[in-house]
Order: sequence, then C-alpha cells, then structure tokens
Amino acid sequence: MSIAMTFNFLFFTAILQRNILGSIFYEINLTSLSDVNNNLITILILFVLPIVIVNYFLIFRKKRYEELIKKYPYYNGKLAATYISMSISFPIVLVFIVVFVIP
Repeated sequence: MSIAMTFNFLFFTAILQRNILGSIFYEINLTSLSDVNNNLITILILFVLPIVIVNYFLIFRKKRYEELIKKYPYYNGKLAATYISMSISFPIVLVFIVVFVIP
C-alpha cells in the first residue's frame, strides 16, 4: 500500500509541479553526488519517506492496526489489489487521453 501511495503522491506532485506552478520546486540538489545517486536520494527523501512516516503514524503507532482489524472486515486482499491497480492504471489512462484523445 505504501508503494501505491508513493506512486500517487509522485503523480500528484508531478502534475502540480509541471502544469500548475510551472517550475521545479520539489527537488534536492547535492553537488557532491552523481545524477543517479542524487535522483535516488531525492526520491527516497521527498516521496517515499513522507508516505512511510504517515503510514506509521496513522496505522502502526500504538498498535492502532489492532483496532482497525476489529472494526473493518478482511476481504482477502481484494481492496488492496484494487487500490494498487487503480493507482497504477489511472496515470497511464490520463497520459493516453492527453496524448491520443485531446490533441
């Protein structure tokens, strides 16, 4: 779920950065590292780490997941699979619409 949430956050910030604000604002530039390492550190710090921290505080802190397990039924992973597949397919569909339908 964290991977799908990270993908959604990355997609949202990419749209916000390129189409709405028109400039690059969400990046870390470390001149001592190569471009590949700089990009990896940027992705980890700015996209993956915030989602992992949010998941920790909302779900795992103080064993809150035990309350959530009691409150919500288990659907054998079907909800997670649906969320992940929609998180990955939605940006692909939007790119397809922008490239082939709108022009």
